[in-house]
Amino acid sequence: GERLAPLFRELSQAADRLEQELALTRGVEQGIVKIGTYSSISLHWIPQILEAFQERYPNIEVELLEGNGQEIEEWLYSGRIDIAYTSLQPYFTFDTFKILDDPMFAVLPKSHPRAHDETYPISEFKNEPFLVYVANTEPDVDLARALNSVGISAKGKFTSNFDMTILAMVEHNLGVTMMPKLILEGSNADVATVPISPPISRSLGMAVRSMADASPAMRRFMNCTREVLGV
Repeated sequence: GERLAPLFRELSQAADRLEQELALTRGVEQGIVKIGTYSSISLHWIPQILEAFQERYPNIEVELLEGNGQEIEEWLYSGRIDIAYTSLQPYFTFDTFKILDDPMFAVLPKSHPRAHDETYPISEFKNEPFLVYVANTEPDVDLARALNSVGISAKGKFTSNFDMTILAMVEHNLGVTMMPKLILEGSNADVATVPISPPISRSLGMAVRSMADASPAMRRFMNCTREVLGV
């Protein structure tokens, strides 16, 4: 049963694509698009995309799932979602479309000696009680890659799978961490944020299993995303 599930899902998606194509021949825009993304992207990007999309294509439904990077990747691979808005990884076998580079910042307590510095050397994290954001049980892949680039293990004094919890820990002087700009823009945590030196960023964008198999509704949603975000 489990082995056949992906096949049945593919057949169902192919039937949906055919139905959408037939509807287009009748001048009707219909279908459903299933999106998977981070809560930070849901907060900053998705509402304005949905507003524009709804105005143009009122008969196309959109389903939104929020999760961490590992979950979003699994959802896309299994067919649970059609389009992933996520951090684009070098090992992806999906078709990907970059939207922007999201720079990483050191996140420090307001009382930290470097809280007002222009930059924070990433190597300094070796000497700090580091707080780690984890996806399921593993450190976030972008965080781990950044730390490993300077020989630092992504093992922390405290860990959490909720980024706002990590920020609250920093606020209460339990340690320091590193987070991307998009997450920090959605936070009211009373912390200091300092650009990392040398600069490090994650690449955010859209990923699909295959553009060749993308439904008309998917293509319209991706085009709308590009127009709204100006990419």
